[in-house]
Amino acid sequence: MKKHEILNPITFPIQNTCLIEASAGTGKTYSIIIFYLRLLLGLNQSLFLSGLNIKEILVVTYTEAAKNQLKNRIRQEIFHLKLACINYDIRHPLIQEIKDLKTAILRLISAEKQIDEASIFTIHGFCHRMLNLNLFESGYTLNNSLLEDEFILYQKIFENFWHEHFSILSVDIIRIIFNLWKTPQSLLKDALPFIKGDIPIILDSIDYMQSIENFYYIHVNKINQLKKIWKKIKNKILCKIDFKIFSDKKYKKLDMYIKNIDTWSIKRTQDLHIPVEFEKIKFYLNTINSCYMKIFHIIFFKKLNHAYSYIKKFKQLIFIQVIIIIRKKIKKEKYAQEKLEFDDLLKLLKSALYKSYHLAEVIRHYYPVAMIDEFQDTNKIQYKIFFKIYHRQNMCALILIGDPKQAIYGFRGADIFTYIQIKKKIKICYSLKKNWRSSAGMINAVNCLFQQISNPFIFKYIKYNRIESTQYNYTLNFIKKNQVQPSLEFLHCPYKNMNLKDYQNYMANQYAIKIKNLIHLAQKEHTFFTKKNTICNLTASDITVLVRNRNEANFMQEACDKLSIPNAYLSDSNSIFHTREAQEVLQILEGILYAENSDFLRKSLSTRLLGFNIKQIYKRKATSKYYEYYQKFLFYRDMWKKYGIKLMLNRFITFEIFKFKHIYYGVNKKSINNILHIAEILQEISKNITSKLSLLLWISNQINLPETQNTNYKIPVENNQKIIKIMTIFKAKGLEFPIVFLPFLLNFRKKDYVLFHNKNTHQLILDLNKNLRNKKLTEQERLSEDLRLTYVALTRSIYHCSVGISVLFKGNNKNRFNQTHLTPIGYLVQKRKEGDFDFLKKNLQNLSTISNGDIMINSILMQSKKLSINPVINFNQLKDISWNRNVVNSWKIISYSDFKKDPSFTLKNLSLIVKNKNNNFSPHELPRGKKFGKFVHKIFELIDFQKPLNMNLIKDNLIKYEIDVSLSENIMQWINSILHIPLNNQELFLATISSSKKLTELKFFLSINSKINAKKFNFLIKKYDSISQKCSNIKNIDGVIGMLTGAIDLIFLWKKKYYFIDYKSNWLGSNDESYSLNSMEKEMVKYRYDLQYQMYTLALHRYLKNRLKKYEYNQHFGGIYYLFLRGISKKSFKNQHGIYFLKPNFKLVNSIDNLFLIKK
Repeated sequence: MKKHEILNPITFPIQNTCLIEASAGTGKTYSIIIFYLRLLLGLNQSLFLSGLNIKEILVVTYTEAAKNQLKNRIRQEIFHLKLACINYDIRHPLIQEIKDLKTAILRLISAEKQIDEASIFTIHGFCHRMLNLNLFESGYTLNNSLLEDEFILYQKIFENFWHEHFSILSVDIIRIIFNLWKTPQSLLKDALPFIKGDIPIILDSIDYMQSIENFYYIHVNKINQLKKIWKKIKNKILCKIDFKIFSDKKYKKLDMYIKNIDTWSIKRTQDLHIPVEFEKIKFYLNTINSCYMKIFHIIFFKKLNHAYSYIKKFKQLIFIQVIIIIRKKIKKEKYAQEKLEFDDLLKLLKSALYKSYHLAEVIRHYYPVAMIDEFQDTNKIQYKIFFKIYHRQNMCALILIGDPKQAIYGFRGADIFTYIQIKKKIKICYSLKKNWRSSAGMINAVNCLFQQISNPFIFKYIKYNRIESTQYNYTLNFIKKNQVQPSLEFLHCPYKNMNLKDYQNYMANQYAIKIKNLIHLAQKEHTFFTKKNTICNLTASDITVLVRNRNEANFMQEACDKLSIPNAYLSDSNSIFHTREAQEVLQILEGILYAENSDFLRKSLSTRLLGFNIKQIYKRKATSKYYEYYQKFLFYRDMWKKYGIKLMLNRFITFEIFKFKHIYYGVNKKSINNILHIAEILQEISKNITSKLSLLLWISNQINLPETQNTNYKIPVENNQKIIKIMTIFKAKGLEFPIVFLPFLLNFRKKDYVLFHNKNTHQLILDLNKNLRNKKLTEQERLSEDLRLTYVALTRSIYHCSVGISVLFKGNNKNRFNQTHLTPIGYLVQKRKEGDFDFLKKNLQNLSTISNGDIMINSILMQSKKLSINPVINFNQLKDISWNRNVVNSWKIISYSDFKKDPSFTLKNLSLIVKNKNNNFSPHELPRGKKFGKFVHKIFELIDFQKPLNMNLIKDNLIKYEIDVSLSENIMQWINSILHIPLNNQELFLATISSSKKLTELKFFLSINSKINAKKFNFLIKKYDSISQKCSNIKNIDGVIGMLTGAIDLIFLWKKKYYFIDYKSNWLGSNDESYSLNSMEKEMVKYRYDLQYQMYTLALHRYLKNRLKKYEYNQHFGGIYYLFLRGISKKSFKNQHGIYFLKPNFKLVNSIDNLFLIKK
């Protein structure tokens, strides 16, 4: 049986391997410092009687911040002990243990001078130093350098893997993969936990060495067999069903289910999908005689049940292969670059220690004593390193200090089961019993909460022992209106049917009101703290709100912003680009850069910074107000170009944000400061990134970087007494705060995978089959970690802690279930039992009773009407605001497609899959439909006509548009031939057009200042255009005024004249003759391309008129090429198949221009 002893830091024997468990606030750091001072002076120990020098005492912790903090504390305590020795101050706990004060003073002075050389390291710093000092024994090379950001390397490898391994697969398989993971980034997110560290034991029922294609085709064949069986037995099943007992409604449903199954059974099997209707028809099959049902079950339904798992197994196969391949690629790439990750340092040192006994001896010579702080956050590699060096060795000591109740960093690789394994091996475990941080009431409240049940942290080796208070703790009190406040408050929501989102919204708002109340009382000096014989008034900075993540922080910040409460979210990265302002600045900049695009403009107006409601924006789209903003954004774009982004954003803040501040909430001083800081950063970045589009991409990339990767651009935090701190529980660990609010402690998230540890071996296991027993083990580990996180959160407060609690439901109205007992705080309060609203309330009242009032339940729905809060209007209220303005309802943004809109103009949904593949490739057999058209346009937009085509570009876009990748070579040859076919008889080829002489996808935005007269418009186009003469009249543009928008595929300059090209992927027939002049003209009429080229010509005409001096239409405008790409080939180019050229009459262009500009 393991022996447990209370630790006395002054008499504790520093020898062998010792484990010390220090609960929160019990003086762990103090104990480390006492040990350190004793080792310096050789006090109370059988080893190191003459003392150690400062370089010989190894202290290892887990973060740079903790290392620096510990070093500063040791520096201070060396100084204090030196003064105590000089003055013989018996109040110092070590003074009476020192026999030779003079020698002690000299040693302390020496240590003070050498403190910067103290051997206090992070775990990675220690490993790096040992590898460098022992190059021969470790096999470490100085050529290796540390990766600054391993995530960038992972991302690159994943993207290459995605391209190399998936692009070669058939389009059907690619489509399934895209449904499972939309991007390489989403696959990386899923696989990342298994990329680092040891691969867990994987429980699955598939051979993951088989190829993806092999697996796919085997299971497609199995599904095809199922389809055949269904066709054979369907009628036999249906005739056995007793339809008389079903209502008409149920009969109709069955009919629909059967039709859906039949549709599935006759379709070509492309994916591994099995219709859910099979499950639904089982209800009807229950009427069949059991003998028949057994037959049907054997020949069909048994196989069907297996088929439901095919897609799951397919995902498992890819997932396992990805993990194995990516790990190898990462290792190979790091070797090639001579790079190491931080964790590689640990692996190298462990490997070196197990290869060379001499290395461990050398390290013990350097550091006879090692103290490992925060040891609960260890893992197997760290454990093996230190045990190999120190365990069961004479004349040295290994002191392991931690608290398993605070093991919360599993997501960083920490392993509580390794700690448990070590704890089993050590004979004596020491502990600290007295809390020196919190009030006596707070200590009692936490004791009561965690001692209600045995093994509150689930695992028996993570125990909760009652913590004691000191006399000092009883002097700590929080006073409000002359009344001592209970130390732990449960803010109990009075509503009985709360889902997670309702709970988060309710609690965020209630705690914001609570904070506002406290600040209001503090201003009147009605709230204060007592500490011994002193009184200290409460300030805003005394209040800290602890959350799990950024999402919860956003709820809290929005609630505080509504009430104008200054606050700051102190996240792990504190990146300015992880703020809401950064996202909204990006949206506004996109609106400014692409003001002609109504989607971007609407998105900009909907930001909190401008304060417009979505419904209002869509109403306003057809008003002059919308046009006003369009003009404003054009002005800001021009200002951006002339004066830079910083000045432009400063003006935007002054004239747009401040101007409308009275109609929305959330834009306070903090928001403005963030925007100004972002503007400064962007101004600096603009020196290196001159393209505005590239700058927007850079901003987007910064926003999407994970928190741990984006640490270069910090939020400017105001360091004053008026800010509420919002912080993650993870970052708060090790810190203390006067008042702590925990609004969202009920929140929890089940693990994405069935991942758990073997109870005997502690080996990590990944069960892809999701066995029910293993799911329970996973849930058990999840709950244990959440309970530890709850313990950390509750023990941060000195005077007062408040927890938001409610009955929490999950699911819709039909399938709602109470999950309060699955949450860590619900688990403790309800003593592991499920219960309703009254059960929760009863247990809270019991807690209050057994705590003698140190725990209080507050169920009052608080109001804030009495407070002087600035009036705010939220987005929902904005819908009722009326704008006192005359609205021009006919003002619109229209495009060519709006002009020609008519029921007869519809495109068929054509297949993207080529049905007949043969060696004699013809462009007429290429896929049809919108996706292929978009693909072709994108390729012609991206390529340089004068450079060789890039196969990767073709393949990437085939994948993007879900087109068969096996067509890539044929498409490449086809496009290459188009580039080298003459467009006229004057040696004009696409390949002769240089990049400097062309513009692709030129977007335009033309004003229509006069209401269009449809009759006049139809008259003009029929008078001057032969194609328009063959078309019916356009009716739906009468009275339209506003903007005409569009995008021209290609504009180019050739022999001092400007031309434009429009690419058409229309399928006109199965041979080249189908693309004759007559056929193309019919297509032009059918789809009203006359309106398209007329509007595009007008746009280019206005553009050139404003840009060229002495512009003449006939002199400077060359004409239009419509390229029907499928018909262009080397065989038929002499007949100009697929190439349609025209030049609109100047009188037509000029007349339409005047018609649109006449002001009435």
